[in-house]
Formats: sequence, structure tokens, C-alpha cells
Amino acid sequence: MTVESTEPNAADARAKAAEATSAVTDALKKLEGAETRSTSVSVYTQRDSQHGVTKVTGFTFRQSLTVTLVSPGSDNSRSGGKKGRGDESSSSSNDTASSAGDSLASLASRALDDAIAAGGDRVSVDSLEFEMSPERQSRAIVEARAKALVDLREKAEVDAANLGLTLGALMTVKVDPNPRTGEPRGMRVSAAMASPDAKGPPTPLSSPNSETEVTAEGVYRVCSPS
Repeated sequence: MTVESTEPNAADARAKAAEATSAVTDALKKLEGAETRSTSVSVYTQRDSQHGVTKVTGFTFRQSLTVTLVSPGSDNSRSGGKKGRGDESSSSSNDTASSAGDSLASLASRALDDAIAAGGDRVSVDSLEFEMSPERQSRAIVEARAKALVDLREKAEVDAANLGLTLGALMTVKVDPNPRTGEPRGMRVSAAMASPDAKGPPTPLSSPNSETEVTAEGVYRVCSPS
């Protein structure tokens, strides 16, 4: 998010922006797991040109903040896969942290509302992104690999049965060495402006599902029923 103030002189612009920034950071400190850091500071001159004459009309002080929120929510998972063909089968498994995403979305909504209420018209929100933590991502990959291998066997058994054959030993198997993890998907928030005494319902936010997909391919030996 960005805190911005425009005043007739640079000193006043800085002072007003600093006041709003302090109010925003103080409000966010009350949220458990919230971390706020400054990413850039700039001051520039506002000019107006008329009839070939340029005049300085004011100064704008801008400070960009990055707010990181962490949710302790638990993981939920789901699995799915591709249909196997003949004696060669493939399977994929997804892990979805839906409950954690819902919890994080609620936390982000509160942070957004509190920051705007504290900073007022000097606050704008540039973007909002959700992503899995490295720890949860690693755990999701391990779980998805195990599910993919189980799913691979089950699908191969179904294919063999449909062909009137008996599934034998697994001859070769390949597990995707670079599992795809759901990329953080940004949620654009239009320059959110509100007065400190704004009232109304919380800002509705919903987080995207964070999916981890691992694909397993294998070749099984099949034989006719004895």
C-alpha cells in the first residue's frame, strides 16, 4: 500500500505523510502475524503549465509499504488425475489449502479496512497477493507425491480390469521432478480511499486456492487371468 500527501511545501507534505504512515503501522501492529516494512520513499514537485508558463503548485511525498500477513490455518487437500491408457498409466494429485486461504482472506480484509480507517484519504492499496509459505509448500509436495503414486496404481487396476487383464508388477515409474505449485495470483484493489470514520461492512475478499500438482507415470506388467 502507499501513503501519499500533497501540500504547498515539501516539509508539510512529509509531515502529513509521516503522520498517516504512523497511524497505519500502529493499526496494523494490533493484528497478530502482521509485518509492515517500508519499500520506497519519494518526493516530487507538482507543476502546472499555462500559456507557456510553468509554476510549482505543491509537493507530493509518497511512501510505499509492504504488509505481510501469515495465517496459521490448516491444509485441506483434494486429488484428481488423468485416465491411464493400456499398460501405461499417469496420475496427478493436488493439495489445496482452502481453510488457510479463507482465514488469510479474513485477516487481509481486516488489515485493509484498519489501514484505510487509520490513514484516511492519504492511503491507497496497490495490490494484494496470496501465496503458500515454503513450509506448507514443501509439505504439500510430499503429500501430493504420495497421493499421485496411490492414484496411479488404482487407475492402472481399473484399466487392466476393463481389458479383462490382471495387473502385475510395476516395471517403470516416473514422478514429475518439478512439481507445479499454484502460483500466487494477485487480486487488484482499486485505489482504495476512505475517510477515517467510514462505516460499513468489511471489505469482502476471497483467496485463490493454492494447488500443488505432482504427476506420476508408470508402466505395469499385465497378464491374462489364470
